[in-house]
Amino acid sequence: MWQTLILSKWKSLWAFLPVETIVAERQEQYYALLGKADAEGDATSFVEFMIQIIKDALLSTLTMEVTMEVKKLLKVIQGEMKRKEMQNALGLKNDDHFRLAYLAAALADGLIEMTQPESPKSPTQRYRLTEKGSKARGDFMSDKKI
Repeated sequence: MWQTLILSKWKSLWAFLPVETIVAERQEQYYALLGKADAEGDATSFVEFMIQIIKDALLSTLTMEVTMEVKKLLKVIQGEMKRKEMQNALGLKNDDHFRLAYLAAALADGLIEMTQPESPKSPTQRYRLTEKGSKARGDFMSDKKI
């Protein structure tokens, strides 16, 4: 629970990641590594374990819980758009939530791409559908529930 508390104070988006659930699933390993770190005075293996837990939490969120969000994003993209334009088109206020649940997921799946991948934080950065994204959008555009 402390990981979620610390991380969510840093970035509110972390409050939504299932870190505690994954720790609970790996509780035996968690306590073994915590004990080892305490006994040896070296937390390296415990920190590596927790980084893997966070990575797994992010991946589970990106791959399992964003399908509807990604579909919504693909539907609003018209040509090349700025991040804020897409976010506004979706009516979303929370920047962190949009970046993780929509933008990062679509980028990771190869459904959208940056127009300036060498400068990801450029103020002139825009995003567009990839060929894969165009095909995916065509597959579900008629679905009225999205």
